[in-house]
Amino acid sequence: MPLGAEFQFGQISGGSTTLDQSGRQYDNRYKAFIIHGDFALGEAIDYDGNFFLTLVKDLYAGTGIGVISNNMAFIQRTNLFATGYPVGTYVFPGPNKSLNLIVPIRFGYEFKIYDAFDEPFIGLNIGYIHNITWGEGLDGYKDPPSGFKNNSPDQYRQIIVGIKINFGSSIPYTKKIN
Repeated sequence: MPLGAEFQFGQISGGSTTLDQSGRQYDNRYKAFIIHGDFALGEAIDYDGNFFLTLVKDLYAGTGIGVISNNMAFIQRTNLFATGYPVGTYVFPGPNKSLNLIVPIRFGYEFKIYDAFDEPFIGLNIGYIHNITWGEGLDGYKDPPSGFKNNSPDQYRQIIVGIKINFGSSIPYTKKIN
């Protein structure tokens, strides 16, 4: 099972000062470090001589653990509409900077390109990652449950297209096929 480490940085935005019922909006410039492992279907099935199983053997699923550093570049902290409080009087609580635990759930397919020794040396990866964070730092709002419904942890999704390059020689592996 291959293990990987990745460093992410980017921007997550949400809400709307005009469309959200309280006028909440945020812009998070985040950095994340994640260690993950993926399990390919070909590691568990006998695909020798079967065209369909040979095609699907490179489907994979995986998970991992990491940490995400949140930094609000913009956040609307006061209510812009009268929703139980006069406009501008309620301050939405929450941190402008935080560190949270993150768990990715990964699915995808890797197209392998083989070298002259019939070993995969380049992998073209297409995948989907659903990241679940523990804590309320992703959007910067930590609202009390008495005033706001919040039944799930902060989450974000990614669609990935990547290239993996394998360096060095691989250890010979023989799979017993019955």
